[in-house]
Amino acid sequence: MNSSDDKFISKLRSDLSTSLDNIDDKTAQQLRHARAQAVHAATIKKEDKSRSLPRWLSPASAAVSFASISMITIVLWFMPQSTTPTTPFNIVEDIALLSAPEELEFYEDLDFYIWLDHEESAT
Repeated sequence: MNSSDDKFISKLRSDLSTSLDNIDDKTAQQLRHARAQAVHAATIKKEDKSRSLPRWLSPASAAVSFASISMITIVLWFMPQSTTPTTPFNIVEDIALLSAPEELEFYEDLDFYIWLDHEESAT
């Protein structure tokens, strides 16, 4: 600032102070009320901004969400379909074998009995 600006500012201040002293009470009260409303509105806007998300967070969260969903899709797409054996277990047959009145030795020699049956039927 130069000296002409300083003179202008000091003259403006003195004129405003003089005009402020000459304002009637009703106008002064309205000015105080308007100032209080403006200060209150500015504080509310400042509080709202502090509660809201920063501007950069919204695009960043969208990018992170897209990347996460893409990775999950790729992993699930290329994952092996199944690690279980292809032959199904028949639990009902196992229970029937275990609860049968024959002894388990019969089932241990079952291959022999099947072979013997084929030999006898072939001759």
